[in-house]
Amino acid sequence: MTESEAKKQVRDEKEFYGHLASYLVFNTLFIGMSLFSGGYWFIFPLLGWGIGLVSHAARVFGLPGKGGDWERRRLQELLGQEETQASLDALRTQLRALERGEQVGTTETPDVARLLRRIENLEAIVTSRDWDLLDDEYRAPSLSLDEPAALDEPADGAAHTERIARRVR
Repeated sequence: MTESEAKKQVRDEKEFYGHLASYLVFNTLFIGMSLFSGGYWFIFPLLGWGIGLVSHAARVFGLPGKGGDWERRRLQELLGQEETQASLDALRTQLRALERGEQVGTTETPDVARLLRRIENLEAIVTSRDWDLLDDEYRAPSLSLDEPAALDEPADGAAHTERIARRVR
């Protein structure tokens, strides 16, 4: 699911839950007014609006067994977050084993400590709520085709990442 599709889905779900809330509030009032007046006319708006609410739910979430994949998408979303954390934990375990000098697979990396620090800094940046509030001076420079010299100059990405991580912590 792309970001724009995800935003549309969230907007649709928000509208549905607003629709559901108004249905509950107003039909509760209709039931109270109807019973207070001694009639049972509340059934008509309850059923009529209920049909509209069910069709709205079918449009947003899909019909069970008829291509409604919102449950699968939600499950993947939840599992994806857990899988990402599990993968990160496994990588961290492998890197720490390399740092202790243990052989993991066939690759041995001499700069494991530097890589671990960089991963921790990136985690701090990505998980920080202040990421969007950082000053422009701390954001990564954008590359442009008009500045080919910027691609030839070696950049100290680790130092830049560490500065950003200190800023958001």
